[in-house]
Amino acid sequence: MGPDCVILVGNSRGWGLTYYSTVLALGIKRAEIPLVVVSTPGEQSPGLHERLRGAGIHVVDHPSLEVGELGSVRRAAETIASVSRPGRNVVHCGGIRHSIAARFAAAFAPKGNRIIVSTSVGALHNGSRIWPLYYFLGSLTLNLASHKVLPLCGRELRKMRGFGLMRSKSSVNYFWVDQDGFSEGQAGPSELQYPFPDSRIQDLNVPKAIYLAQFYGQKGHIPLIQAWKAIAQRDRRLLLVLAGSGPLEPRCKRLAAELEISDRICFLPRVPRDVVPHLLRQCTFAVVTSKAETFGSCIVEPLLAGLPVCTTHVGIGEELAAADGVRLIDETSPKHIAAALSSLLDGFPTELERMRRGRDWVMENCSVDRAVARLARVWQEA
Repeated sequence: MGPDCVILVGNSRGWGLTYYSTVLALGIKRAEIPLVVVSTPGEQSPGLHERLRGAGIHVVDHPSLEVGELGSVRRAAETIASVSRPGRNVVHCGGIRHSIAARFAAAFAPKGNRIIVSTSVGALHNGSRIWPLYYFLGSLTLNLASHKVLPLCGRELRKMRGFGLMRSKSSVNYFWVDQDGFSEGQAGPSELQYPFPDSRIQDLNVPKAIYLAQFYGQKGHIPLIQAWKAIAQRDRRLLLVLAGSGPLEPRCKRLAAELEISDRICFLPRVPRDVVPHLLRQCTFAVVTSKAETFGSCIVEPLLAGLPVCTTHVGIGEELAAADGVRLIDETSPKHIAAALSSLLDGFPTELERMRRGRDWVMENCSVDRAVARLARVWQEA
């Protein structure tokens, strides 16, 4: 028997309601599971609250969900308890802070309103030098706060179990992808009202590699740019598209100038969510040089757009490689990155076949409907 109500805590600290929380909520609604979304008034991008309400989903906006210091945990717990219903309420959270608040909500809920906590969790600061401490403390906290803990890929499940997460309450629930967004992403830039600043983006005669990532150290832009020197010498037509923003962007631009390959790299700002499918379809293949990924949307979304992917051993990459759906970069040095990209280019027809296997695996395992079905089973067991 399923829950009497699912309370989806749709807040991500610093963003407000996120795009992917919205996608999950719509999937839960399609499955006809009673649902309330609780979030801060903020939004990752405009219109998300309106989209949920337009689908008939009850949305509660409250600033108490911006959980920071200890006192805010109580306020968040009271807000969660206030929307609970008689019977079994599953509070599904996207992180540790809200899981703690949801656990405390049981103390404030009316009698007869039982609260069960489930948590989707990605990487716990694995880009930090002291990441083992984060994993140890995070696993210990979730053992106490959550009834079911659901890492977003097998790599994170193994790491968290290695640092003490209880096997009896943990399993993988792959992060969900918005397949509809990619099937609908056929509009041209004029319809999207997004003019790309570089005309080469829309020139299908220019072969392009793309990396969608913010400019932070753990994302590996520096060795990628260094490796691109050799790739650009191999084929002067090739263009590397780096889309994102962040503190390392000026340094990356200086490095490209020092290597005299500025004309072979296109730096784009972070593009709007609805432009991503169209941007990917203008490219030839994708590269991911990250040292840390929660799940790896930068790996999965190019596959959905029909691009071969060359990626490091992060996030969902190893599972896709086991299905022979992506090419792996064994080390994040410029030498290894360049060698992997050269191999991809040498055997491009084979890489297209690999991409199709990877895309099939993603559509089979990472659809939002599959994620909701797994959640429903977990909630029933809980």
